Amino acid sequence: MNRIFSATPRPLLRRWLCSNRRSVCSFSALRSGAAGDPEHLVLRSHYPDTPLPEAGVSQFLLSSCGRHTNRPALIDGITGRVLTYGRLIDGIQRWGAVVQERWSPGSPPPTVGIFMRNCPDYPIIFFGTTLVGGVVTPLNPSYTAEEVAVQLADSGASLLVVEAALEAVALKSIGLLSARGMPPPALFLLGDSKSGNSDLRAMLEDSTAPFAKHVDVDPSSVALLAYSSGTTGQPKGVCVTHSAATACCEMLCSPHFHWPIDPDVAARLLGLIPFYHIYGIVSIMLKGLKISSTVVTLPRFQPSSFIRALQEHKLTVMNLAPPLLKFLNESNDVKREFLQSCHTVGCGGAPLSTSSKEKFTNKFGDGTDLYEGFGMTECIITHGTPRIDRKLGRCGKLLPRVQAKIVDMDTGAALPPNGNGELCLKTPCMMKGYHNRPDATRETIDEDGWLHTGDVAVHDEDGFFSIVDRIKELIKVKGFQVSPSEIENVLLKHPAIADAGVTGIPHEDYGEVPRAYIISSKGSSVTENEINNYMKEHLAPYKQLLGGIKFVTDLPKNPSGKLLRKVLAKTAEQEESLVVENIVPPTQL
Repeated sequence: MNRIFSATPRPLLRRWLCSNRRSVCSFSALRSGAAGDPEHLVLRSHYPDTPLPEAGVSQFLLSSCGRHTNRPALIDGITGRVLTYGRLIDGIQRWGAVVQERWSPGSPPPTVGIFMRNCPDYPIIFFGTTLVGGVVTPLNPSYTAEEVAVQLADSGASLLVVEAALEAVALKSIGLLSARGMPPPALFLLGDSKSGNSDLRAMLEDSTAPFAKHVDVDPSSVALLAYSSGTTGQPKGVCVTHSAATACCEMLCSPHFHWPIDPDVAARLLGLIPFYHIYGIVSIMLKGLKISSTVVTLPRFQPSSFIRALQEHKLTVMNLAPPLLKFLNESNDVKREFLQSCHTVGCGGAPLSTSSKEKFTNKFGDGTDLYEGFGMTECIITHGTPRIDRKLGRCGKLLPRVQAKIVDMDTGAALPPNGNGELCLKTPCMMKGYHNRPDATRETIDEDGWLHTGDVAVHDEDGFFSIVDRIKELIKVKGFQVSPSEIENVLLKHPAIADAGVTGIPHEDYGEVPRAYIISSKGSSVTENEINNYMKEHLAPYKQLLGGIKFVTDLPKNPSGKLLRKVLAKTAEQEESLVVENIVPPTQL
């Protein structure tokens, strides 16, 4: 069996480069139908508007979480270290003072890089920075020194907070910046340094350290500079304002989507979704602490520590990504009783298959509600599963204050229910724009204020949405647009298939055809012929795996569990036989 990441590069065929004919319409074409959209084709949330706070994100947070100063705010799931709300607030104030000391009068707000895994100190640095009007740019802790240097340079970060385990990478990135003639950020270390740097944590816990001076933060100013995954080229910095973050928090707390909040009883949240990701920032750090929950942090996924957190902390709410849900479903070490106290599981970051939802309910029963949603860094979270009204296989309905339309990918005209097209959104949570990328901003947000997501979606008459695919990932088979995700969802329902990824490969007659990379279930000996026969029962001829099936041991995915289809396509390029000819006669399509 081939390993996805171990393919040896081989000469590429020119045909691959010239026949990659995926249908991607231009934004000008999309916008040609934007003016005068029929009112009934623009969807608005069914739910009452939520408040739009007129405050900075830290002021918004501190206005409520200071009511329970002795309550544990964060617990380190590895060491057991507890940070109360009182100590959290003090730490935020002390770090804010440090940022103010480094801020020259009359200069733009400083940008602070956070290069850390999830831990109780993370929100101190995040909200201490935004408290005084600074901008946070979180960095993926799995980044190489080169990737760190690129983000630091693009964001203009003047301060960098690093956990001790990542010190060597941070120092190397600073060296790269210096060698390129760029000013490196001032380095602050959390933990025991190997190079003699002092531990920032001692200052954050020093009762004699000064607090920040009061600042009236403009809610329309940028609080967060979050970088896109970069799977389609150079990562772009997404400018998220204070008002966007606070509005989203209020929308998520709508009683139509949120579990009942009892201020006297602390929810116990799992803090495993990365805090550098918009999902973890808003759903766990901001919302979780805003409602005075206790957040149990884990720096990364390890089966043993994850299971221990389930058992020891009696978690009541978990925000997960599909791979984590899959682990819960399939691990024999996770018992039904481990989730006995858990009333809510939210899943996001990547589409969740219907089979995963069914497996979860079958294993853990109906006592734990499974919610799904949709969002992206550019608009945070826009869809969620209502508490009462829900449909299996959908990513939910529009959150309060959100508007949406589905537009035809050729004409840009708004489509009625059950029509597949590009999802366009309007929301108070929309980004201010891409950092130093006005052209990219104009390509994403049109002149009428609609954000073009690049996602193919569909909604029904009841207002439930499904994400079908990414526009640029559609496979064009003899003029038909084929969704890789649709094929994957069918494959994943086969009991002998543990995971699957589909990409298009060039074909002389058809333009492109789908190829599947499949991980067999443990103990399975399923064959290509068996899978092809199964697919014929479920999908049209032009959606068949005419590009063949490759059995592999793993698939390329990002930290939130989203399939990296571009990497999968690159693997297909590197294989010896790219062009699949005469698999089926053209008349059978």
